[in-house]
Amino acid sequence: MRRIVTILLLLYLSMVAISCAKQPSYDVWYGYSDRYGFMVVSVEKGKAVVVAAIPQPILGDYRRALAAQGIESDNLGAIQSLFGLEANHYLRGDAQQWSTVAEQLMLAEGLPYQGVRPSVDAIARLLVKHAGHLSKNSTIGTLGSLGGPKTDSNDIVSALKLLEKRVPLLRVYDMGRFLSKGTETGHLQWWIGKWTDQVLREAVLEIGVN
Repeated sequence: MRRIVTILLLLYLSMVAISCAKQPSYDVWYGYSDRYGFMVVSVEKGKAVVVAAIPQPILGDYRRALAAQGIESDNLGAIQSLFGLEANHYLRGDAQQWSTVAEQLMLAEGLPYQGVRPSVDAIARLLVKHAGHLSKNSTIGTLGSLGGPKTDSNDIVSALKLLEKRVPLLRVYDMGRFLSKGTETGHLQWWIGKWTDQVLREAVLEIGVN
């Protein structure tokens, strides 16, 4: 009997230790353009940045499926519903606004802008590479115009300055490469939620959060 009590006590203490272990901190941004809905997660104050983009046609299908169930949503609400994390900030912009951002990024890279926006991966990497320049340059007005709910130019400047202080582990996923239109709504939400948990867990392991 005493042995059973000891084992139960050890199990209880192990569970307490696990529950008290340090949990990684996430700063979550959701946004959309004319081409994508996206999630950006800053892990442990910019030690890692995870970007995931869902093509607008897939996001539109998801919104229509929700509407058929009597659930009305906008782009930002649908994106948050799919990824499942509570957001700290939101971004939104039309084709012209994002083209202006792309042009500023290309200029910062010393390249001419030919009117064709770079890929999701390229835009993310250029934003990280030139974060310091963008946070101090007049381009912040362009980036500030993308601010949605809970977000203004100061929030964007703070995020850029944080990236300037370190070279983060950057992981970028264009989910259009492995998602297709017509995926059943409930399955899509479940799958993306599980996928999000997994990629964030991998990022945390790579940066060595204790």
